[in-house]
Formats: sequence, structure tokens, C-alpha cells
Amino acid sequence: MFMPNASSTSASFGCFDPRCFCGGSFCTCDNNQCGYSIRYLEGSSTSGYLAEDVLAVGDGGPGAKLVFGCAQSESGLLYSQSADGVFGMGRTRASLHGQLVAQGAIEDVFSICLGAPKAGVLLLGNVALPADAPAPVTTPVVGDGTKYNLQVVGLLFNGQKLVAEQSWFSYGMGTIWDSGTTFSYFSRNVFNSLVAAIRTHVEANSPQLVSARGPYSDDICWKGAPPQDASKLGAFFPDMELLLGGGARLARSPLHYMYPYGSVWCLGFFDNAYSTTLLGANMMLDTVATYDGRVAQMRFTPYECSRLSVALGVTGQNSSSNSTTGGATPSPSPVLPTPPSPPLTSPSSLPLPALSPPLPTLPPPTPTPPLPSANPPSSPPPAHPKHSKRPSPPPTPLRPPPRTPSRRVRSRKSPPPARS
Repeated sequence: MFMPNASSTSASFGCFDPRCFCGGSFCTCDNNQCGYSIRYLEGSSTSGYLAEDVLAVGDGGPGAKLVFGCAQSESGLLYSQSADGVFGMGRTRASLHGQLVAQGAIEDVFSICLGAPKAGVLLLGNVALPADAPAPVTTPVVGDGTKYNLQVVGLLFNGQKLVAEQSWFSYGMGTIWDSGTTFSYFSRNVFNSLVAAIRTHVEANSPQLVSARGPYSDDICWKGAPPQDASKLGAFFPDMELLLGGGARLARSPLHYMYPYGSVWCLGFFDNAYSTTLLGANMMLDTVATYDGRVAQMRFTPYECSRLSVALGVTGQNSSSNSTTGGATPSPSPVLPTPPSPPLTSPSSLPLPALSPPLPTLPPPTPTPPLPSANPPSSPPPAHPKHSKRPSPPPTPLRPPPRTPSRRVRSRKSPPPARS
């Protein structure tokens, strides 16, 4: 809990102060105190006031002033799951990263590594990865919005290109990398093509696998593979590759598109109708995802987060200049792309836009025949997470399937872990 009276450097401010800025949403004003009120797409809400305090960055430096939201009221999953807050890292000057860059405390670079099943690292600034890290997969960030939009031009499964039009990845707000979404969401045609390819492969190569029930009626699951052992999934399910803008190819193992539920394995991507493609936290497990705002590009480096924390000396307490790590040195500036985005312990968060703007109605292409276990067209996804009939342990992963991307709260006890 943040206690402003216990800090000699904390401050609140009025509604007409230049610091009263809420990113993509409007601030509130109550008795000349700058506040915020946010409602997220899955139903949670939070409100409170904005405050400023000093954040220590580096070893013994003066620190940087940080404006953040102090929550006084929470509802929905933010409250019921006792979340510590929402750690905003959007492409806006109101985010923690944006404020540090504006003050010259760090370069316009940060990296996130989400561990499987545990461990995680957040690097603020241009921090060099260990010498044994492989070369990164580099792709441009497209557009000038507040989200991390990527260009996806195709998808390979088991080395074969799926029948997928590039336009299928452009519905809604396009394709977004979003560490705030636990699972991944594809448009219906991509979803159907990918599920059909997986089922065909399983039937032809893994007859010992049998269909099984997951936590929800529309989950697609199998049993017969070693439960809870992701290292052996490759013997039953092949890799996939995302073909990204700039000629980049990002290989993903079954760990990145499946999740364990008791003794079964279920697909960790879902049908998002004819809307936005979301590459969620599961697609980035044990991968260092680096956003470099200097050249507007993403770099993806496969690396175990537990090894990364040891190699960089991350203890959660010590830090070095220009990063949250110890003993790290800046890496050289990257080449400009060819033309054509452990969390700090804070009870509050930077205010983020309450809702994404409404998406235009898109004429759907001719859909591929729906698969038996996919959502039928007549049953649109619900507006809120399906959590009214949670099965007994292991806990059900929270899976809100809204059509519009937003920051969503994940169950702390459900795989895959999305918080460092």
C-alpha cells in the first residue's frame, strides 16, 4: 500500500496542473484534486487520484519523478483477485516507461521476459543480453498508436504454410503484441485453419492422444501426452512459425500455443471472430521481448527467463544505471528497419485508456467450415470472462474473449504465468 504521508517526496496536484494527464483517457476532477476513473473491457474498474513520487533508477542516482494512479476503489476481477495494480507500459508518455524516457532516465528501450512456469525479468533501458543469447528476430512496429502493432503476413505449421490470407491478420485493430493478455486470439479463418492442421497432425502421428474435456465447453484438449511436462510436447505437437513484417520468422514451440489443465493439454489460442489478432503472454514465454522506440521495432530473443535473471544478476533489489538489473552494459544501437512495444512493487498503476475505440463493422470474408469444437457463429463470445462454473483444482485459467484489445487481469494461480 502506498502511504503518501510516509514519503517526504510524494505530492498530489490539482486539476489544472500539467501533470494531470491520463494518457488516452480523460482525467477526473474532485475538489481540485486530479483523479482518474477507468473501466476495462472485461468489467473491472478502478478509480482514485494521481500522485507523484520519486522512483529510484540505477545505483544511487537522484531518481526520476513518476506520476501514477493511487487506487481508492476497485471492482470486478481487480478486486476479487487482489491484484496489486495494472503496470502500464503502453506507447504513451503517461506510462512508466514513457515518463522515464521523457526525463532522460533511460533510453527509449525496454524488455520483458515472462518465465515458464515462474521467474520473470523487466529491463528498463538499453540493456545487453548475455553473450550466449541467440540473434533476435526483429520486426517493425507499425502505426503510431498507443499499442504494439505488428505485421503478420502468414503462418507456418509443421513447416507447411497454412491457407491464410494476409488480410485475415488485419481485421479490427490488426495484430497486437499484448503481454497483458494471457492467451492468444486469432480471427476465425486463421483459427479454423490452424485447428484443422493440428487435428490432422495428431490423428496421423499421435494416435495415442485422445480428445479430452477442458475447463470450458469450447476448449480443444487432448490427453496422452505427459501431463505438466512441456519439454516433451514436441513429440506430439509440431512447432509453428509466425511470418512477420520485414521478412522475420518467429518460431514457436507447443509450449507457446498449449497449456496444461490437470492431466490434459489444451490449445491456448481462441476464436476472436472477424476481429483483432492478439499475441498474448503465452506466445512470449521464455522469450525476451524488446521494444526499441528509437527505431520503432520489436526484437524477440528466445531465452529462459530464469537463466536471464541469474546472468544479469537480477535480485529484485539491486539495480544498475539505465536498467532494473545489476552488472549489465548497454547494447549497441540497432540498425534502422527497412520502411514499407520483476514488475516494480507498487500498489497503484499508471492510468490507461478505459476502452479502445469502437471498431468499424467489417464485411466478413467467406468463412471456412466451422470445426465441431469451435464456437458456432450463432454464439458470440460473452462480454465477461466465463468464470461462473469454475471446475475443481487445478484452477481454471481466466480467459476473457472480448473482440477489442484491452488490459485484462489474469488469475494469479492459472497457467501460463503472465506476471514477472
